[in-house]
Amino acid sequence: MPVFLKREITDQFPGLKKENLKHSDYATKTIQDLFGKEVIEKSKQKTFNYCKSIVAVNDGQGHFTVQPLPYMVQLSSVNAIAVTDLNEDNKADLVLGAICLSSRRSLAGWMGVTGMCC
Repeated sequence: MPVFLKREITDQFPGLKKENLKHSDYATKTIQDLFGKEVIEKSKQKTFNYCKSIVAVNDGQGHFTVQPLPYMVQLSSVNAIAVTDLNEDNKADLVLGAICLSSRRSLAGWMGVTGMCC
């Protein structure tokens, strides 16, 4: 069964609107039912293997060093970052906020956090 709401997927794929006029029809369809065997077979599948929130530090020569953010940041997504010097030590501090359980409005749930400084 589809994970996306009917409106979300038909906004992205308007051709599906005519075939799925009723929410009840859409709700019982699989991805294969929605797009068909030919489209599924021609679709590109991509895999990712690194899903940590990170900071990539540029050495000025176009090379980056990846530094994962602290463990508590990894528990949810980071949707806002500000760079500032909070404690006036002449080092950049990161202020992270808007930590949401989902980037999709239909699945969103907000954690009871006030943000994090790194």
